[in-house]
Amino acid sequence: MFGLTLSKILFTILVVIVVWKGFALVGRLARERRQAEALRQRSGGRPKAASSRGTIELVECQRCGAYVDPREGCHCERGRA
Repeated sequence: MFGLTLSKILFTILVVIVVWKGFALVGRLARERRQAEALRQRSGGRPKAASSRGTIELVECQRCGAYVDPREGCHCERGRA
């Protein structure tokens, strides 16, 4: 009546395994996210990598008025041709 063949049985087993592994992956990612959030709250908010980066004070270009990184300088000469 239903015609259970070996290929249908194997396909069903494959689908069950994929769904099972998918739920395990989602559970593991949720657990890691909770652990990371708890660690972030204990350490004071920001991760160390983000807080160790310095800031750059931009300066205004005298020629075009754009604010640029003083180490790189303004590129207003390239824009005019």
